[in-house]
Amino acid sequence: MTKQKDKASELNDFYLQLIEYTGLLERLLNKKRLTNKQQDRVAELFETICLQIGRNGSLIVELTGIERIAVGDKECDMWTLATRLIPDKLTLNALEYCIPATKRAIGQLQEDIQRGVRDKQGKLIVQPPVYKAELPINLFDKMQFHPEVVKASRSLFESRHYAQAIFEAFKAVENFVQDKSGLTLYGTNLMERVFNEENPIIKVPEAGHYYKEVQKGFKHLFIGASQGIRNPKAHKEIIQKDPYITLQYLGFFSFLLKRIDYWDAGVS
Repeated sequence: MTKQKDKASELNDFYLQLIEYTGLLERLLNKKRLTNKQQDRVAELFETICLQIGRNGSLIVELTGIERIAVGDKECDMWTLATRLIPDKLTLNALEYCIPATKRAIGQLQEDIQRGVRDKQGKLIVQPPVYKAELPINLFDKMQFHPEVVKASRSLFESRHYAQAIFEAFKAVENFVQDKSGLTLYGTNLMERVFNEENPIIKVPEAGHYYKEVQKGFKHLFIGASQGIRNPKAHKEIIQKDPYITLQYLGFFSFLLKRIDYWDAGVS
């Protein structure tokens, strides 16, 4: 009788199969010719992945909390989309979420096994300890965020509306910059004008010979927050379920707001 693989090793095989399947599907959907062997491999991987999802999908969801993605105005099960009989661009999009979710599950499972929370087959041995200091809402309060971030996002964070908490916190940043500058622009246009290194409205205190470079650097931080964080959350491209990643986003916004407060006080 063949010895059963440890669950982390099994999940790692599944992760590699997802990557291979995604690569072959991408070639197929881009009308790139596949060899007969590759076509057979697509069919083989499809069957294997369906079996693996039935075997390990619930464990991956349990370990990561990631299960559904936004498709238009709806939330859909990403595993169902990833195993459509007639694959399309939506299938590829779903696979692009399944792959990192599986990778994250592997890391979490290995950590749980090391801590003695699960056995090598992924079954819970004991419930992981919950320390009050580690609860997300308590961490939120300990972070000492800028008051505008707290006002905009605390209730949303506490109710686990993490994407909305991030979105509203950035709106607080944008409103703060508008109030300080007297401008009614939005997003990138606002940040480009307000923090322009040649003629800034909100000016980073002098930093010697490197003043313009410092001003330009902070301008790009504000623009990056708008383009890289705020815009995706506004368009609901992903369901945000991780409270700790959310705290890091909120911490970044708080940092930006506190920098403006420091600059107002003449502190570099």
